[in-house]
Amino acid sequence: MKESPGDAISRFRDDVDENVESFSWTVDMVGLTLFSIVAVWMLVSIDGWFTLAVFGPTVVIVYIAAAARRRVKRYREAAREATGRVTEALGETFGAVQAIKVAGAERTMIRHFRRLSDELGLPASRILYVGDSRLADVAGAKNAGMRVAWVRRPAGQTVNRSIEGEPEPLAHEPDYEIETLELLLDILDLR
Repeated sequence: MKESPGDAISRFRDDVDENVESFSWTVDMVGLTLFSIVAVWMLVSIDGWFTLAVFGPTVVIVYIAAAARRRVKRYREAAREATGRVTEALGETFGAVQAIKVAGAERTMIRHFRRLSDELGLPASRILYVGDSRLADVAGAKNAGMRVAWVRRPAGQTVNRSIEGEPEPLAHEPDYEIETLELLLDILDLR
């Protein structure tokens, strides 16, 4: 797509609404057309000149509305583009806020992992940390000097995945990637 992600989201949202509304308008239009045909036939059968006096201004108004349609279409397109830009800006803002929070949280996580190491009385290199969050668990534990086993969840069961379903790239890779906790028995030589 040549549009921005925000514009695409707006377009997909608005297109669904327009499709639903088009069915509603079609039913209304058929009913109004049948009603108009019967009404005009009745008026013409009563007085033709009076019918022309009533419907003459109506035809002019319909023509003006048709001429204004192009302008309304331009306004709608401009509104859609503006909504897309706002949606994209909000997405970028939320992404930036998340990145700032993650950067600030990493220092807190490192302190937490070092405190755990001190409480256990073991050097960090002897501890195997098991977690399922690449951002919170892997980065913090690796920066604290621990070995890390990352539990890789199937796509859709963890929030730390990109749109394509691949893990987000990090500065630190886990020492082990496992799909079930049962595999920890092999890593720890407990089988």
